[in-house]
Amino acid sequence: VTALKDKDAELRQSAADALGKIGPAAKAAVPALAATLRDKDAGVARWALDALVRIGPAAVPALVTALKDRDASVRNNAALGLGSMGPAAKAAVSALTEALKDRDKRVREAAQSALQDIRAEKP
Repeated sequence: VTALKDKDAELRQSAADALGKIGPAAKAAVPALAATLRDKDAGVARWALDALVRIGPAAVPALVTALKDRDASVRNNAALGLGSMGPAAKAAVSALTEALKDRDKRVREAAQSALQDIRAEKP
C-alpha cells in the first residue's frame, strides 16, 4: 500500500496491479486505491480502478464517493468501475442515478452504461 505513494509511476502501477491480483482479500487497501484514482499518471489511476473492481463489493462505497469528485475523469472512471462490477455494485444504483445529471457528458454516459450493466441479468 505504501508503494501507491511512491514517486515512481511504474512502482505505483505495479503496486495497484498486485493489490488487484489479491482480489477481495485486499479490501483493506481500498482507501489507498481510491486515493490513487486521482494519481497524476492516468495509467496508474487506471490500474487502481482495475484493482478496486477486482476487490469487488468492498470497493463500492469508495467508488460511490469518487462519483462526487471534482475531477470529471475520476467521476467517469468511478462510474466505469461500478459498471464493470455488474450486479455486485447494486448498492451504487442511487449514486449512479444521481450521476446521470452530472455536468460532464462522459460521466453521464458512463453512469447510464453502469446502471444497465448493474441491472443486467446474467443467463
